[in-house]
Amino acid sequence: MSVLYRASRRRRACARQKGLSLIETLCTVTIIGTMTATALPRLSGVTSEARVSVLRGLEGTLHSASSLAHARCVVQSTCLFDRGRDDIVIGDEVVNLVRGYPAAGEPQGIERAVRLSGFRVRHDGDETVFTLASAPSTEACQVRYRAPDADGAPPRIDAFTDGC
Repeated sequence: MSVLYRASRRRRACARQKGLSLIETLCTVTIIGTMTATALPRLSGVTSEARVSVLRGLEGTLHSASSLAHARCVVQSTCLFDRGRDDIVIGDEVVNLVRGYPAAGEPQGIERAVRLSGFRVRHDGDETVFTLASAPSTEACQVRYRAPDADGAPPRIDAFTDGC
C-alpha cells in the first residue's frame, strides 16, 4: 500500500504544477534577449534609411517640378524664362518665377509648385528649406532649394541626410 500511496502523491504534485519553473523562465528570457540583441540593430537602421530615401525622393521631386515649371515658362511667349521675375499658373495656383524657375524664399515659389505634406517648410532668405517632420535632427535631414543665381543657370537643390 505504501507504493500506491507514493504514486498517487506524485500524481497530485504534478497536477498542481501550473506554471513554468525558474529554469524554463530563464531559458525563455535568454532566447528572447538574444533574438532582440540580434534584430534590433538591423531594425533601427531601417528607419534612418527610410528617411534618407524620402529626402532623396523629395530632391528628385524638386528637380522635376522646377524643370517642368521652366519648360512651361519657355513655351509661353510672354514669360521671362532667362532673366527677371515672372509668374505662371500651375493647376489653379500662381507660382512666382525667378529666371524661369520657381522662386525660393517665398511661399508662392517652389513650395506652391510641389504641394507636399509631411515636411516642414521654412523660407530662409533666398532659399526654401524642406525638413522631414519625423527627423531626429532637423538641420542635418533636409533639402534646400535655391533659385538660379545667374541668367540661364538652373536652380540649386541640395539634400543633407547626415542626421536622418
